Amino acid sequence: MMRLTPACCMALTLLPASVYAVPANSVTDILWDKDNTVRVGESINTVYRIAMADGSSNHLWLNVDCATQAKTLLYMNLQLPGGKKIRAYGGNSFARYIPGVPFEPDADSPLSTDPVLDICQQKVPQTRWVALSGTDKAGDQPLIDVNNSHREGNILTLRLATDYAQIHREDKYAAPYDFKISQMQVNCSRRQARVERTFSLNNQFVTDDSATPDTAFTPLPSPLAASVQTLCSLENIGQFTGSGPRVERQKTAADAPLVIPDFENNDPSALAHFPLPAAVNGVIQQALKGENAAPTFSRLTFTQVWPGNDDSHAVTRIDRLPDGSTLTLDTLMLKGVTFYSQYQRLFNIVNLKEWDSMQNSPLIGQSVETNFSAAPVVGQQYRWKTVLKNEKETGNTKTKSQACLVERQWHDASMLNEKFPGRYIEVSCTDDRGDGRAMSSDYAWLENLRIFIRIGYQEEGQKKRFTFKDVAIIR
Repeated sequence: MMRLTPACCMALTLLPASVYAVPANSVTDILWDKDNTVRVGESINTVYRIAMADGSSNHLWLNVDCATQAKTLLYMNLQLPGGKKIRAYGGNSFARYIPGVPFEPDADSPLSTDPVLDICQQKVPQTRWVALSGTDKAGDQPLIDVNNSHREGNILTLRLATDYAQIHREDKYAAPYDFKISQMQVNCSRRQARVERTFSLNNQFVTDDSATPDTAFTPLPSPLAASVQTLCSLENIGQFTGSGPRVERQKTAADAPLVIPDFENNDPSALAHFPLPAAVNGVIQQALKGENAAPTFSRLTFTQVWPGNDDSHAVTRIDRLPDGSTLTLDTLMLKGVTFYSQYQRLFNIVNLKEWDSMQNSPLIGQSVETNFSAAPVVGQQYRWKTVLKNEKETGNTKTKSQACLVERQWHDASMLNEKFPGRYIEVSCTDDRGDGRAMSSDYAWLENLRIFIRIGYQEEGQKKRFTFKDVAIIR
């Protein structure tokens, strides 16, 4: 019996046990999806549908080199509780493209034992790409795979493609492609068509896909009208010669290389590519005015252990930036998968920029309102509100805020961990993290370090507290 991890809904034991080790929901069946199969010479890209006991299904994209039997895990389309879906590239990069990784299923996995799932033993036709016309002004060329297109009465089932002159990237996952396939049905009588699914490829690997099987027929797009009229006149699509066979060509990248943070080392350079507006910089300068405003350390690291018995924890690193703001890296491990979140903040509480490892670009503060300072006053209320914008996604803005109250009693900081110097005071906050839902966060203001750190939250009127270990301070 195969299982699935509760946290990520993806611990399929058909994967090597070293990748996802904690079982949960049962896998009831594994099926080969022949409709989502793309052949490139001896290399076959295909989907295995993983049926779960709760009725959900997950889709595993593999590439198999039938000449060498080498397998590459490309990505998985995963269904989460509640019906939400998420893409995992290379097995552990969520919502962001990374190249496929070598894959070898366990010896007792159905992918190793069931001959029906051996893609190289199935009758997957070789492709024969023929140009529908010459290249356009951009150098792109429309093609048809005549070996995988056929006619049934007035309905044509066509596998069409665009062979791009350059390598592009999809917006959503930043997946590269230079060849894009469309599986299409055409009604010759009505001169209408519908696209059932698409596949994006880079070299021989599928990097993205989409499926719209219930799409209605619509009028033929004008660039295809003449070619489809010719195809509709043929009894046997295999006879189509068009503008000749596809010619392989060298390609260069159309887009600049992706700038992704070196999360492991909390490198600030990637975020620095996205400057803050002058007004936000003014807020930073005003808040840090004076000699006793900036944090007193250059680096603070600790492990934060959450309440409960499952030993859930996160590793935090806080670096002081030259302007006195902080760059915080939170590292979270869930069932063998590492997630990173990087934040530029004032006093490690007021959000200015943020970037997590599931995103291809950061959120940058466009406006900031705050009355936080380096000397919070007992009993005083503080707040901040930041409007953040994704510079690479038009219209993608998010507003985050906190309203906080400073408590009235100071405590010895060593109560949190013996390495923390001086004293601290607790600050209780209500958060809006951009989804309009109120959440609780409690902080400690560490007076000696001049920094806020989150120490827990409140649940049903009860304080829930983290414990701290592995504390290290570099002055």
